[in-house]
Amino acid sequence: LKALTAAKTAIDKQVTAAANAAKPKNIKVYPAVTAVTIINHPAPFSVSASVPNGGTLKRGQSLDVKVTIKRNKDFKDAVTVELMLPPGIKGIQAPKVQIPPDKTEGVLKIQASGDAPEGTVAFPAVRARATHQGRPAVVDAPITLKIVK
Repeated sequence: LKALTAAKTAIDKQVTAAANAAKPKNIKVYPAVTAVTIINHPAPFSVSASVPNGGTLKRGQSLDVKVTIKRNKDFKDAVTVELMLPPGIKGIQAPKVQIPPDKTEGVLKIQASGDAPEGTVAFPAVRARATHQGRPAVVDAPITLKIVK
């Protein structure tokens, strides 16, 4: 009995030591991180989109969206306009349109195929891209788009 009691006491000490070792501890960690500097430059232009019919588009048809660019005084370059949709949306497309330096408007033709998903499209936008002083400039204009039968 003495031998078993001594063995139980030894095992209890090991269990207590293991439980103490497994308790949460406050450890200070200082990971090495490279600094990242983000510089946000003002856009050299603004973009607006006029969507007819409140953005309602029937399957198999198209919708002409009038896009207007307002350039700042120091920006004179062409602007490319495209339709931005959330990932996974199929059956809706629009070819890119380039608005030349001497124009302020363009028409983005949005087309819905026969298998386009019905309902309101989440967060569609007209995106305008250009290069200004060697840097890319991107400006979005949110629009409403709803696909119906």
